[in-house]
Amino acid sequence: MNIKTIWLFVTNQCNLDCSYCYIKKNPRDINTGIAYRVIDELVSNPFFNEHHIVLFGGEPLLKMDLIKKIVVYGYKKAKIKNKKITFSIYSNGTLMNERNVKTLYELGIGLDLSLDGIKESQDQERLFKNKNSSFDIISQNIPTLLKYYPNSMVHACVTPSNVKYLSKNIDFFYNKDFKRVYIQPIMTANWTKEDLTIFQKELSKIF
Repeated sequence: MNIKTIWLFVTNQCNLDCSYCYIKKNPRDINTGIAYRVIDELVSNPFFNEHHIVLFGGEPLLKMDLIKKIVVYGYKKAKIKNKKITFSIYSNGTLMNERNVKTLYELGIGLDLSLDGIKESQDQERLFKNKNSSFDIISQNIPTLLKYYPNSMVHACVTPSNVKYLSKNIDFFYNKDFKRVYIQPIMTANWTKEDLTIFQKELSKIF
């Protein structure tokens, strides 16, 4: 397996119901035995001395105990192989409380936020399963995230429904002190010419 970086799906479970999500939401978590075997193969690669694993979901922070097991095992195996291994996580931010964020920081795991922007933008696509807004709790968690991870990246998805808020979203991110912002248009959405015109105008405002 001549691979340097892998994405490991910790769980398919999530507490949000994002309209554009491509992950099938079912109560399925990765088996630790499979995760360990993947790590064994990864660090046995003779072509690389450093490896990186992205822990993904679903919402991975739903499975903090599983994350700890995977990461501790990864560090142990990398040390045996005289390799360096690093980990990072994408999270929707709803579970970024002090305890979880501090635990991830102490484990040396990178942590980035997936958030589409201001309340009006976020609520277009990313509600809790009971249809309540997810924005307020995520916004309240941002200071905790940036306290431990001042260079954390915020990952924002852009859709026809929220594109009109794009420049306001960027203002919001930088006003919250994010230094790194990644914008990803959802290519599978039904973009009209009008939507693309709005996208262009919003990008012009940002530039």
